[in-house]
Amino acid sequence: SHDISNLLLSGASSSRKKHIYFHHQPMAWRNGDYKIHFQTSDRIRNPETGAMEGKVVQDPPLLFDISRDIQESKNIASEYPDIVQRMTGEFNNAIEALNNGGIYD
Repeated sequence: SHDISNLLLSGASSSRKKHIYFHHQPMAWRNGDYKIHFQTSDRIRNPETGAMEGKVVQDPPLLFDISRDIQESKNIASEYPDIVQRMTGEFNNAIEALNNGGIYD
């Protein structure tokens, strides 16, 4: 577990710089200014059927610099393959740690 009481009670900055994003399963990873998406999901319903849109596997993954692009509108994966490779490894290691009952950092 990660104690966030100072964050909630006194407005302190979070010490956590890495985060896994889930939507029923792990879909994305953030480390510092970068966020990488391995799957995406529309959160809207199909207007004709009313069904939720499905998940889309992103291969290659989508990479965003959220310090400059908070809306995640410019995929920079092709410009930074080294960051994609590093973050893919970090994501896989974090998922493995969680699956083994551990924590990631």
